[in-house]
Amino acid sequence: MAQILIRLSLLVIALLAAPLSWATHIRGAEIRYSQGSLTTYLITVHFYLDPSSPADREEVLVDMGDGVVDTLPRTDIIPIAGGSCETSLNIYVGQHSFPGFGTCVITMRDPNRNSGILNVPNSDEVEICARAVLVIDPLSGGNSSAVFNAPQTEVDYEFSTLVHQPNATDLDGDSLSFDLITPHGDDCLEIPGYTFPPDATPGADFAWADPLDGSFHWHDPQLMGEFVIAIRCREWRNGTMVGEVVRDMTLCIGTLPSNVEENAPGGQDDAIVPLAQPGLYQFVGDPGTQLRVTDMAGHVVIENPRGLIDLRNQSKGIYMVRGTSPTQVSWSRRLIHQ
Repeated sequence: MAQILIRLSLLVIALLAAPLSWATHIRGAEIRYSQGSLTTYLITVHFYLDPSSPADREEVLVDMGDGVVDTLPRTDIIPIAGGSCETSLNIYVGQHSFPGFGTCVITMRDPNRNSGILNVPNSDEVEICARAVLVIDPLSGGNSSAVFNAPQTEVDYEFSTLVHQPNATDLDGDSLSFDLITPHGDDCLEIPGYTFPPDATPGADFAWADPLDGSFHWHDPQLMGEFVIAIRCREWRNGTMVGEVVRDMTLCIGTLPSNVEENAPGGQDDAIVPLAQPGLYQFVGDPGTQLRVTDMAGHVVIENPRGLIDLRNQSKGIYMVRGTSPTQVSWSRRLIHQ
């Protein structure tokens, strides 16, 4: 108990002192875990930092969700070349034994995000909270978290759409689902005043996340600068969620698209036509096309609607319709449900 109190006291002192001793420098963070024995896990924190900042952290404090705060030492610093923001990846690793079975929310907090983020008010005064959910269940078998393999800085344009593909995998073979969530800040709560990147810019740009692979797409971004998003990946086994990790990351927009329209091979003759009854839409095209409709957070709303898209019970807003032809050619359409 004394050790726990000492660690918690150190965490409080670090959080209070950090705004005075640490420059704002954090671009992103995420947690992953891998199982050793039944209740012992290797915990890894990936911390994306601005290397030009004078701040340098040799260790981080991680709340294991079981009443213990552990200190994880830094094991590596990896400079990341390319990208619009200079970034380095700091890796912290440590082993932790949990007291028994159950669900633990693992968190790592740091006081200051990078300053000037366009969709986070007063971002340099907002904590970053990396978060992962670990389920220790002897009945479901062992489990290691899903892993984001692509660095957070890996962002590119496909015609006029900015794309980040996190390339998440799971060694246990669990099914993965993805969605966009509000990033966590002070006290690991959702950041108040946070806005989705397109809502923080002018114009008719829109963005979404693919629920099947977690790829983030931002069509025709309107402003250069830094924006924060959070991609949540959940693991499913036999219909039960067995783990969760979140990628909290900064999109550094250093160039804007040239407004070249995407080609849609195999989809030029496809169309989505509104019907007389509001909320009903008819797909016109190859009858063998598989359709999936998602909202802007990446949640699947309709799967394979067989030509008729029914959004009457859905909220007004922008939806993405993704079609895959019988020859496996895919295309995307924006659908405004008014």
